Amino acid sequence: MKFFRILYFHIYNTYYKDGNYSNDIPHLTASGLVGCSLSLLLTTAIVFTNFQLTGERMNTELTIGIAGIGVVITLFGTLYQQQYEAIYEQIKGTSWDNTLTRVFSWLIIIAGFLTVGLYAYIFNR
Repeated sequence: MKFFRILYFHIYNTYYKDGNYSNDIPHLTASGLVGCSLSLLLTTAIVFTNFQLTGERMNTELTIGIAGIGVVITLFGTLYQQQYEAIYEQIKGTSWDNTLTRVFSWLIIIAGFLTVGLYAYIFNR
C-alpha cells in the first residue's frame, strides 16, 4: 500500500504542483493514470501467467474485466472521501519526496502502458 501511495503522490504532485494546478482536476488525472497503468501491469501479469500454466489465451471479456476492476479500485481508493489529500500530506516532505523516486514513479507508469504493446506483440505474432 505504501508503494501505491508513493506512486500516486508523485503523479498527483506533477499536476498539483504544490497547490498551483496545471490542470483543473489533478486528483482525477493522477487517479486515472495510476489506475490504468497499474491495472495494465496486473492484467498483463495475470494473462502471461495463465498462458504459461494453461497454454491458452484468456478471453477478451475476462481480460478487460480484470483491468476494469483494477481501475475502479484505484479510483475508489484515491477519490473516496478525498483520500488524495491524505496521501499528499502523508508523503509530502518525507524521504520519498525526491527526484529519484519521482522518475522511478513515472517509469512505472510508462511501463504499465507499454505492456499493452508487449501483450499485442507476443500474442499476435
